[in-house]
Amino acid sequence: APSVSPPPGTYEGPIQFTVGSASPGVVIRYTTNGTDDPTEDSPEFSGTVILPSSATLRFRAFRQGWQSSAVTAATYTITPARPAFTVASGTYTNIQAVGMQSATPSSTIYFTVDGSQPTTSSTPYTAPYSPTTATTIRAITVDAQNAVSPMSEVTISYAVAPVTMQPPPGLYTDGPLQ
Repeated sequence: APSVSPPPGTYEGPIQFTVGSASPGVVIRYTTNGTDDPTEDSPEFSGTVILPSSATLRFRAFRQGWQSSAVTAATYTITPARPAFTVASGTYTNIQAVGMQSATPSSTIYFTVDGSQPTTSSTPYTAPYSPTTATTIRAITVDAQNAVSPMSEVTISYAVAPVTMQPPPGLYTDGPLQ
């Protein structure tokens, strides 16, 4: 039976997967509806494929003059990729513009800045957000099928930068400052 990698399961964001067989010279064919077994007329699988959404795939290896392999079924549950922030959590001495992005194509990011869990009723992300006081930004990705990612968050706070002096402190001779 063909082997799949990564193994079936739940993954965040689109995944790349491959299918192989220990038998040489085989052609691997597949179906995507989750119920029909592949036949010699099914599409041929080759290389690495990106799976953008949840699916149950079925694979079978064929070689002319040989008995076909057993069917391998692989169910992948794909959640949208959680949003990534362009600024890390931390304390800064100047205002930060926090960008957000998701690896999930055709998706929308929603965010909150009041500590609440974001939903599709929250503010949609369209441009970097620049908090002026200590703020925790929470965000989710929602894909075209309305599936929701796990939540991401970043906490930004600010501190006044240390005072600097010009010239720096030290011993100076009499005379005007230059």
